[in-house]
Amino acid sequence: MAAIARQKGNAYYYATTYNWPAEASEFLKSIPHEAGRGSTIGRCLLEGKTVQIPDVLADAEYSMLETQQKAGYRTTLGVPLLREGSPIGAIGLTRTQVNPFTDKQIELVTTFADQAVIAIENVRLFDEVQKRTAELQESLEYQSATSEVLNVISRSPTNAQPVFDAIVESAARLCQAAFSVVWHYDGDLLHYVASHNFTPKVLDHILGRYPKRPDRSLAAGRAILDGKTAHVPDLLADPSYAHDLAIAGNWRARWQFPCWIMEDQSAPYLLVGRS
Repeated sequence: MAAIARQKGNAYYYATTYNWPAEASEFLKSIPHEAGRGSTIGRCLLEGKTVQIPDVLADAEYSMLETQQKAGYRTTLGVPLLREGSPIGAIGLTRTQVNPFTDKQIELVTTFADQAVIAIENVRLFDEVQKRTAELQESLEYQSATSEVLNVISRSPTNAQPVFDAIVESAARLCQAAFSVVWHYDGDLLHYVASHNFTPKVLDHILGRYPKRPDRSLAAGRAILDGKTAHVPDLLADPSYAHDLAIAGNWRARWQFPCWIMEDQSAPYLLVGRS
């Protein structure tokens, strides 16, 4: 029988097994293995080198007796997967009779262990490259969106509406939001300015009740009253929120970002939300 253990958190778990009885294999994969003298894998992780136990039933320190009873092995071999001298896993082999592995066989398994480390490293490096590529792509998208808004500003020096229209579209797209909206606060009343992906029903709700003084029934009002970002994880679970508006738009989560841009602190507020 054979198996490979991989590190997960502070312990090691078997990721794959070969030729183990089904019950023993499931049991083996379900339990954590730590560096220690109680198992073959534990010893090779503890010592950072190959460990062979000719007969686990004759070894006073061996304690994985439940696993042994389920699988019926006697001789075991553990070969660590070493990365820069530190174990990141192990290969385990067993025999159902007392029959130690030869030096040549151990050398072969050691070669397999080295190859396994190369495979693990390749996957890790690939994942890191993919993650970094995704981060760079996201950063590029953010920069491009910012440039697009700046271009709109330069083309519309006397009209802010095209800028707000560009902002709501970019905010919804980059934040993967269902909708976005810009409000303007004139120091007294909250005004609807622009939106992206609002349904006619939602627009009717908003245009029928605004402009009005900010209150806690809307995330924009909370951002103004509190002077900071307002985040409502679940609108329908918030007793102060206007549930009729949330239901009309099929909204659940909302983020509100206050943007102070005028000296008198009257400002547009950008909001993005998810259903």
